[in-house]
Amino acid sequence: MAAQACEVPESATVGQDVLLGVLRALGQLDALGKALDPYETDFGRARADQALPQRVRR
Repeated sequence: MAAQACEVPESATVGQDVLLGVLRALGQLDALGKALDPYETDFGRARADQALPQRVRR
């Protein structure tokens, strides 16, 4: 018997506290921080440097 995918209603949500708790229980909380770090990719580094204010020389 083949497994069927269950349908999730569009209104189904998960709170951030629940998500972070599950990630911590699975030992993946550090991986989330690394995935969201803009300095981990060339594109992210390029975009992050664009957002920095330019120094004004006097």
